[in-house]
Amino acid sequence: MELGERSTSRLHHHETHNEKHLHLRPILPFQAVTSLFQIPAGFQVHSRTSTPPLDLLKKCFYTTLALSSVGFISALLGITAYSWLGLQQNVGIFTTGCLGVSIVASVWAMI
Repeated sequence: MELGERSTSRLHHHETHNEKHLHLRPILPFQAVTSLFQIPAGFQVHSRTSTPPLDLLKKCFYTTLALSSVGFISALLGITAYSWLGLQQNVGIFTTGCLGVSIVASVWAMI
């Protein structure tokens, strides 16, 4: 429905006040937000290069993978070291056993 057109829907009301027409129409939820995220007609995205730099993306992916693995292993070693140095010996033994079982189970699950 265009602005100024008469509505036949029950949701749109037509009132007359002093010979002026007042058109009331509902505003749908998030109508303004969805209109902001629509791509305008004729808008095209052009890459600066003909192909994406896949080699650089692979290097970034493997670097991120390696650094997150090192961080995870360091966290496990820190938990184990704290349990041995900061707590009683039986807690350190139990912690090491639990971490060992979880590592073996995770390797077995991946195979």
